[in-house]
Amino acid sequence: MTRFSKNFLRGSSESGNKVSLLAYGNYDIGLFLPSWDQRCVSILDVKDIYFTDAIIVFFKNKDEHGFRKKHDKKIKNFLKEHSKRLHEIEGDSKDIKYLEKEITSKIYEIFQKKDAPLTFFYDLSTSPRFYALTVFAFVAQKGLFKKINFFYAEGDYPEKKDSKSGFSNAFSKGSWKTVEIPNIYGRRRPNLRTMILVSVGFEGNKTIQLVESEEPDSVSVLFPDPGYDEKYKEVTYKFNEKLFSQYKIDNKHIFKVHAGDAIGVWEKLEKTTFDKPDTQNIIYICCGSKPHALGMCLKAVSSNYPVIKYRVPDEHPFIDVKPNGMYWIYSIEDLSVP
Repeated sequence: MTRFSKNFLRGSSESGNKVSLLAYGNYDIGLFLPSWDQRCVSILDVKDIYFTDAIIVFFKNKDEHGFRKKHDKKIKNFLKEHSKRLHEIEGDSKDIKYLEKEITSKIYEIFQKKDAPLTFFYDLSTSPRFYALTVFAFVAQKGLFKKINFFYAEGDYPEKKDSKSGFSNAFSKGSWKTVEIPNIYGRRRPNLRTMILVSVGFEGNKTIQLVESEEPDSVSVLFPDPGYDEKYKEVTYKFNEKLFSQYKIDNKHIFKVHAGDAIGVWEKLEKTTFDKPDTQNIIYICCGSKPHALGMCLKAVSSNYPVIKYRVPDEHPFIDVKPNGMYWIYSIEDLSVP
């Protein structure tokens, strides 16, 4: 278990091979974003969990194999049994402004009814990073939460025999649109040098394009080591070899944290990065694992200076990702709430 705290936030990471030992209890709000990715139904193994209000977000994009249709139905039925009220939101996953407004407005409506900070359960497993980071930054900066538990199922990614690395890096199609995570109070000042910290994964070619577009003066890397599988570490380096070479990134500027340890990322960034917010623009770019993105967000919310950027792709192609049997819970508390 990893524990860390700074200012008004305290967090812990815990992992295990039984979902029911990590995900349980009563919550004011449960948030779920189903996918064709089979990790989204890992929560169905849980019996002892209940939500006063459950929010389920249905994305319009489907897969030709019918996984989304099956998963949507299963999770909706699960939430009917495990919640007092079920709220459904539907939209295109790329229409981030609309869905951000719908999700945060519903959260604030529930907060107003209770008139007290809320407890949350958020299934991060198949949620797009943008929505997870947006929700956390929103409830943290607005003082809406007492405790939030993010649940995450590690993935087993299919191997691709005709690839040099043995794995596909086609997790998105088309170009990436870069957006800032709202409710993060960092800012960019044009007269200062720019330092970028980028978390890396399998999509190395698009990652370096995004980094180049920021015209940075220096680049550091958040690297998944260990990975969910021992092979993933080597594969990630191969896919990002050009980034390391072009920006001459040495070991001093590589921050290694387990791919699944969000709180470990937060702690590492607080203790070892070379951020100089008074003399630099600090930009965090999320291209790696979802737990790494959450850890970067924790750093930004607790420190109030990095800008966090995320890439929205034109399209997500179907990839048959399955849970690998290891699960995480990230518990985050607002210490300013009595």
